[in-house]
Amino acid sequence: MLIYVDKKKERQKKIKILCCIIATIFIVLANIFHFKTALNQSSQKLTDYQSIKFTNTWFENAQPIYFFSSKNKNGKVIIVIPEKFNRENATTLAFALTKIPQEKISLYFTPEVEEADKITQIAKVFHADAEISENANITITTDLKKARKDLLKEKLYPTLLHYKYVTNTPVNPDLDNLLDKFFPPEPEPETMLKKEQQALKKFVSENHAALKNLIFQNKKTEFHVQSSLLQNINLCLVHGENTICDLTAKNSLESKLLKLQQQLPENVIPQKLLLLTSNEEISFPLPLKLDDDDGVLFRYGKLKSFLMPTEWHALTNLKEISAKLKIKAGINPDYTAPDMKFYRFKITEVVLDEEI
Repeated sequence: MLIYVDKKKERQKKIKILCCIIATIFIVLANIFHFKTALNQSSQKLTDYQSIKFTNTWFENAQPIYFFSSKNKNGKVIIVIPEKFNRENATTLAFALTKIPQEKISLYFTPEVEEADKITQIAKVFHADAEISENANITITTDLKKARKDLLKEKLYPTLLHYKYVTNTPVNPDLDNLLDKFFPPEPEPETMLKKEQQALKKFVSENHAALKNLIFQNKKTEFHVQSSLLQNINLCLVHGENTICDLTAKNSLESKLLKLQQQLPENVIPQKLLLLTSNEEISFPLPLKLDDDDGVLFRYGKLKSFLMPTEWHALTNLKEISAKLKIKAGINPDYTAPDMKFYRFKITEVVLDEEI
């Protein structure tokens, strides 16, 4: 029996199958590309970065306080405080002082307590007549062993107090004002660039060793931050008088560092890593004052150049800075055009030749 095969239709069928396969491959590749782009770009700003130390200060900075008291309301009280006197521990101590039932109290500090005057001022917020005395009913010490004899003699019962659990207590304005005096809060940065720089400094202080390991040992590191905030940071490596930078808008912090290392001459070890904030447009030749830690960026079409702070400090005025930037970009220093753009940025420096 003969079977008729329409070769034209068979060929069209094969072409359709081939087109479907090509379209499927294209869609998969497009999705991979867009996913990678989305991974390396973030709608969040660098200033949204909050470090673990900042958000969980009770965990990093606070130590427990031991409050020993008797069943007798007028009995002796011993408070064992940490050696480190900071805002978190002072807040916990203040809470401990509110648990003392006596209206009139006297304080005795063992010799190793260095902040006796400040602690007395905190006590007076809750007990106005608080004073220092040798025959005090409240003993404050940093050494539990020295208080052991009195603990056994008075049969005192311990209570463990921690900053994490006392932050929900009602706010006391007088105490807050006193703690602000003892521990002044960091001033709020004035500009967006300074806020970004502050965020970068926090990141560097927490990840200094990890950055050095990544550069010198190619040891991949998971930074304890919202990494999307660090995707588009501009980076520079400094070796001697030479500086190489990656000012592209894509790729992660790790891949940028590895790319910069490949551009270094063989056996050359970088001395510094520079993390750059975003750019803020400025106008030339206005009488603008640059901060000492400002870098300057020039763009004209596809041409660009930049000056680090140490490079422009030797120049006497903004006109010379403008000319230097144009020369570095390969343009006549006297040439001007409306679409020439100048920007400033701030730098956070990481010294790499120190011990980890």
